[in-house]
Amino acid sequence: MVAKLNAYALQDAGADTVDANLMFGLPVDARCFDAAARILEDLGTRSIRLLTNNPSTVVALERLGVRIGERVALEVPPTEESSAYLLAKRTRMGHMLGTHVARDIRKLHAAAVQVPQNVRYRAVISGGAGAA
Repeated sequence: MVAKLNAYALQDAGADTVDANLMFGLPVDARCFDAAARILEDLGTRSIRLLTNNPSTVVALERLGVRIGERVALEVPPTEESSAYLLAKRTRMGHMLGTHVARDIRKLHAAAVQVPQNVRYRAVISGGAGAA
């Protein structure tokens, strides 16, 4: 948990979401859908309407036997605060953002924020007793 909070702090300082996670040894996307798939199966759900921009979510659920009847994009206009995050999601993680969202991101954020690979960041949040 401390590492994830540190990754969020790096994002606040300008690192993109992928680099921030990797710098602290975290996976780019650690979500697990096993429980959700089991619940849907227990409920007898044959197909779902999935609200996501993340193609990995679609693949993960389908591998678990969940039939995706429809994928619905989450179209949220980017802001100055969210443009770098959305740009990283689109370019580094393959998120499926609508054309107008992608255009607006480019307008707000002409170039992705780059965090030098050779820069070391010290933890900004320390763990409690016994934390590594």
